[in-house]
Amino acid sequence: MDINKRLILEEIARRKAIKSRPAFNYLEFAHSYQLKLLDENSRYVAFWAGRRGGKTNAIILKMKKIAKDFPGEKQVYIAKTRKYAKSIIWNELKKFLKETKEDFTTNETELTITFNDNKSSIIIGGCKDENEVSKFRGLFYKWVYIDEAQDIKKSLMTILINEVISPALIDVNGGLWMCGTPHPSCAGAFYEARHGKGDFKGYKNYNWNLFDNPFLLKKSGKTGDEIIEEICKQRGVDKDDPAIQREFFGRWIKSTESIVYKYDPDLNDFDTLPEGYHWQYVLGVDIGYDDADALVVLAYSEDLPDIYVVEEFKRSKQDITDLAKKIGDFASDDNNFGAVDTGKIVDTFDIQVPGRTNIEIHSGNSCVDTKGCILLGSAIGYSQRELEGETVRYLHFSNKLMSDFKKRVLDLAINDINKKTDIKVTYQQHKKGRSISGFSFSFKQKKLTHEHIGSKRDLIL
Repeated sequence: MDINKRLILEEIARRKAIKSRPAFNYLEFAHSYQLKLLDENSRYVAFWAGRRGGKTNAIILKMKKIAKDFPGEKQVYIAKTRKYAKSIIWNELKKFLKETKEDFTTNETELTITFNDNKSSIIIGGCKDENEVSKFRGLFYKWVYIDEAQDIKKSLMTILINEVISPALIDVNGGLWMCGTPHPSCAGAFYEARHGKGDFKGYKNYNWNLFDNPFLLKKSGKTGDEIIEEICKQRGVDKDDPAIQREFFGRWIKSTESIVYKYDPDLNDFDTLPEGYHWQYVLGVDIGYDDADALVVLAYSEDLPDIYVVEEFKRSKQDITDLAKKIGDFASDDNNFGAVDTGKIVDTFDIQVPGRTNIEIHSGNSCVDTKGCILLGSAIGYSQRELEGETVRYLHFSNKLMSDFKKRVLDLAINDINKKTDIKVTYQQHKKGRSISGFSFSFKQKKLTHEHIGSKRDLIL
């Protein structure tokens, strides 16, 4: 038999098999709240569901529906990072398509699925920075799903939706689902889409929780009440705990307990630096590649305990030339804040401790190359001056954030030093009026090896 004729007959047989397949019954896989969402005609939807409510399953069902109804069209699923997106949906999506006997091809490198019968496709991606967001430009999408939207910064979400996704939906009359669980800050793009505020108005809202999911009992063997009781017992809280209410009941309850540096626009936002002070600038540089390079310019004055973030920049996969140019731009006079002293471009600086290696303080959120350093979570401004013949450094924090700094950074670091090293560290805080102006640290060696090592020495930060 001629090979072309054989291929044609095989294709005819395949298409007949598809047509003879029973129609897919969504009632077997979706609960009532998911079915309402699947039937929703609004192009922009924001929905939130407590954990175990079936949010991911709703997305997978929608993906299948769109793929079968719109041959040749593309869909894209986006989470905070590509790796995170893959961990949430990739295996679950493939498993579901196999169980429902779909004919599809996967690309494990590109994280794409193509339906062989009509060439519609699904793309899995992330949006950790502007470089990743830009990868979604230039294509048309029938449907886009932004999952765990509460974890994506509003500034990045604005670029992703307004500049990239929305234009890509126009030609094919596509739609966008933004979904997740309530965030403790009750702020950001997802919160605004839920409440019709700010830059994300006009989203149709849906929500449900684990008590609305009848498949949960079949899958876990436990009722919603039993699951909540077990989780509360593990955490030592009751069901009215704000985190339980957000994560499992899907309720928007503001809580700042889980935030190290609590942000309040009324307290923390500023338009211009206070007048009447001499401002100096520090450039914090945290170098990455897959993890983004991060640059933060901070302003401080010798006469104030506060520090101000005046500029920030974050981008992954830059080469050293691009990074050097950006640092040069920040360090030049041609910017909107003033030149940064290139002697104050810091990643890690150190505190001198008598008789041993310096204790290092790192400006980033993580530091794999400096063992034993103290991490401050972000770039920190400091001034340096001579005091009684010794050089001392002063860290500057807003007094409003000082209690959190002491509890979550300083005390933890000192306890770690005291437990794991041969140095005993204590400190006292110092005030100017009612404001905390700094700390004095006392370092003492636990085991005396030389007489001068046992002497006590104070540093003022």
